Amino acid sequence: MRAVARNLRLELLREHLDRALGDDEDLVDPDAAVRAVTAAEGALNA
Repeated sequence: MRAVARNLRLELLREHLDRALGDDEDLVDPDAAVRAVTAAEGALNA
């Protein structure tokens, strides 16, 4: 069940960040994922 939740989280983050399948190495760790989302937000607001 943990793998299903992890895969869903990664899929949703990739979709939200407009990333390709497999482009999620920095999204596996939750803290790194927050940094990636924050960086993407900053790029949109720039």
